[in-house]
Amino acid sequence: MSRAGADPGPGYLRLGTVVRSHGLRGQVVVDALPGAYPLPRGATSVWVLGEEPRRYTLERAQRVGRSLVLRLAELARREDSDRMRGAELWLERAELEAPDGETPTDDLLGLAVRLEDGTELGRLEDVWHTGANDVYVVRGPRGEWLLPAIDSVVVGLDLKERRATVRLLPGLEPTPKAAASEDDDR
Repeated sequence: MSRAGADPGPGYLRLGTVVRSHGLRGQVVVDALPGAYPLPRGATSVWVLGEEPRRYTLERAQRVGRSLVLRLAELARREDSDRMRGAELWLERAELEAPDGETPTDDLLGLAVRLEDGTELGRLEDVWHTGANDVYVVRGPRGEWLLPAIDSVVVGLDLKERRATVRLLPGLEPTPKAAASEDDDR
């Protein structure tokens, strides 16, 4: 069984790692990667890749907090799912359905994020899916930024060049730090 390892290529998206069994009928709890929510639409299987790739039929997936609980047809008993602990699960990209105009979250992770004037903010490290709009979590030399994924903020997205261009609206700029007084240095 494949444990944490190399990326199998652009045909697959990493879902997460099996952390434990759930229940008596072979369900597994998966520590989902950032951006793995909402549940991947259209997925009918998950893969454990490695020397001997193995396909598992996905019967049901349920979000529980930041984890996923999966029911896989090939796992009938708790003992079966216990053996999956530590396995990395992957999805076939071709099997997933992305709604029109949406970019799969996995394609966004790692993008370089810059302001319109070229100032670097950092890398897009997570996507929070909220009720109103997604929020991009960007971390870099100037700290952490929480940017709403709306047209007035995300003004350019170039997946080939692996970069996003953003505009900071009022209220999104970091709060300036108060100048330290000489008394603070003593």
